[in-house]
Amino acid sequence: GVNVSAAVQMPFSLSSYMNFRVACKILEKELGRELVEQGAYAELSDRYEVFPSERMIVYLNCKPCFASGLPEGVFPADPLELLESVRRSLRGTASMKVSSADVSAYKSALLNELESSAALPATVVSNVMMRYGEGKDVVAGWKEAVNGVSADKVSAILSSLLEGAGVEYVIL
Repeated sequence: GVNVSAAVQMPFSLSSYMNFRVACKILEKELGRELVEQGAYAELSDRYEVFPSERMIVYLNCKPCFASGLPEGVFPADPLELLESVRRSLRGTASMKVSSADVSAYKSALLNELESSAALPATVVSNVMMRYGEGKDVVAGWKEAVNGVSADKVSAILSSLLEGAGVEYVIL
């Protein structure tokens, strides 16, 4: 498999983080489309960092599927082919026109995800650590922040992910 990290430097706010989360969902969908013909799948995760500089990071972990579970004629790609697929997805999402209808659907999915995970112990601990350890409140007003996500802001984040925060690390 291949693991790629992409980051965007931006001041942290609940609004910017929710726009970033929707951008990650779009990237996940587009990467999935790219990898389906490669006999691979992707697992995306994201996080925000406040120190040493405020940035939001997405981790793209691409793994080959078992050959026995793939359709006839489809074989798992090698890591360099997967890396090119990740880069192609990043380029594609950076230049795509994100529609308001798509953003609306992703906002709904994000609201459902956040509501279902709100009471999980790991989420509670993470939110407390962010609030009291780094001074960022990610609880108050999160529904309003999700509802305020816009296609223009999501497009700007997707474009910034292609540029990155200055360094690209790739693990094959």
